[in-house]
Amino acid sequence: MSIPKPWPCRLGIHRWHDAHNDDGERCSLCLRCGTTKDEVVLLEEPRHDG
Repeated sequence: MSIPKPWPCRLGIHRWHDAHNDDGERCSLCLRCGTTKDEVVLLEEPRHDG
């Protein structure tokens, strides 16, 4: 029998912490339930062609 997720995590409210996955890439880890997600890039530098 598995342990149920905490209520905040069930509602999509995770407590994210910066971590690294097995490949050494950055990811986020929920400290409550252990869920991981890939690092999301919100802003990228504009490209200047020319």
